Amino acid sequence: MEKKIRKYNYYPITSIDYYSSLSISLTIVLWAFYIVFYYVEFGPQEFLWRWRMGSISVSIITIIFLIWRWHFFHALCTRSVDVIGYIYSANAFVSGGSRVEYKYEFQGVKYLRGNALTQKVFFNHEFHEGDEVVLRVDPKNPKRAVIKELYF
Repeated sequence: MEKKIRKYNYYPITSIDYYSSLSISLTIVLWAFYIVFYYVEFGPQEFLWRWRMGSISVSIITIIFLIWRWHFFHALCTRSVDVIGYIYSANAFVSGGSRVEYKYEFQGVKYLRGNALTQKVFFNHEFHEGDEVVLRVDPKNPKRAVIKELYF
């Protein structure tokens, strides 16, 4: 019997994970403002230079952060095990994000963890307290877990 190799897709992470989505949005907004300031000739050249340097700095930080997040989810996809968990709480926030927290047990130890999701994903899945969910848990670090149906 052949072992099934999991294929990982990086794109959905940016639309599911709130922090990844927020970092991309922040970068786009900063560059949009820079472009507007550049073409409108808003303020002195020093202002424009500082805005450009700020946009570049945020872009570099965002790229590093996204690579780290993608690596995190890739590791969970390829090296983790499935565990049954239960929704502890599910809340949408006014600021645009949401959080789903769940309880699970792995090797006799109980954990309470959560995932920050975009509101679109949160409202497409109706999470209710007590619902059973399948989680992907890193056996080397059981605190690292995600809801399998959302990410993989």
